[in-house]
Amino acid sequence: MMFKISLAIFCVIGLATVHVSLAQNSPQDYLNAHNAARAQVGVGPLRWDAKVASYARNYVEKLKGSCKLVHQEDLMVRT
Repeated sequence: MMFKISLAIFCVIGLATVHVSLAQNSPQDYLNAHNAARAQVGVGPLRWDAKVASYARNYVEKLKGSCKLVHQEDLMVRT
């Protein structure tokens, strides 16, 4: 009886986590979906740029303490 309960719990936990493992998490997954939408309207694809991603990540880390979204004036010059 205890084995059946343990097996049932294991199956429930396994099934509950399947959807998470199939989620789109990688930058390429998001980029593929975005580029598919761009293709539908005749716009060329984008490519992932690790340097820009790193800059954005650092900028978010700097801003997250203030809870204010503020754009830098020279943002386009840096990218």
